[in-house]
Amino acid sequence: MAELDRPVDPNKMQLAILAASKHHVRSFADLGACWGVNAGYSIGLLDSFPIDLGFVVDQTVTSLSRERGKKFPQLQFVTGLLGDTDVISNIPSLDALLMYDILLHQVAPNWDDFLTRWSKKARVLVIYNQMWAQTEKTIRFIERGVEWYKKNVYHTNSQTIDEWFRTLDETDPATRRKRRNLHQFWQFGITTNDLTNHLQKLGYRLDFFKSYGPFVPTYPWIQNEGFIFVR
Repeated sequence: MAELDRPVDPNKMQLAILAASKHHVRSFADLGACWGVNAGYSIGLLDSFPIDLGFVVDQTVTSLSRERGKKFPQLQFVTGLLGDTDVISNIPSLDALLMYDILLHQVAPNWDDFLTRWSKKARVLVIYNQMWAQTEKTIRFIERGVEWYKKNVYHTNSQTIDEWFRTLDETDPATRRKRRNLHQFWQFGITTNDLTNHLQKLGYRLDFFKSYGPFVPTYPWIQNEGFIFVR
């Protein structure tokens, strides 16, 4: 079966390029870089700037990612779960981290602890996430129940969600985690205020923000938003 290969999102690419050009980024790690786009944002930065060191980090590093990275000897590939201590500890201090479409999936560590751990590695955080605008505070979706989840959280297959909720306390053999903590599902509705406030507590300032509109028109309370945080 051929690997999924989507074009890079121009908004996400422009966000990375803005951060790299404005803040003199010469080293980076692209977290969750492979699914769908096969390290496309990493390759875009390497093509555009004199990058000294880059990392593509993902649970599964696709063959297309490795093939495209061959012309960049300064690009390294790291395989593992994004929040694992071993993965984070093996990444050196860098100029920037790219976190595209991953924060809402992070459990154990949860999204905020995930940011705290990774924040020790970089002075610039480039974030693109599906932000939550239905409630004032951040929520964990599964705590609202399966019917609420299917009504309010983006998904493409109700039967898959039903099966997930039936097996939340079973162990996933691939990750050795409870299935309730699988990152393949949408886990958190993170509000813009909670994200910004948490990173301010970690010493970052918001350097750039843009809303790109609803993730899909049928879920107007889920907004695509881009951020650059700097310290």
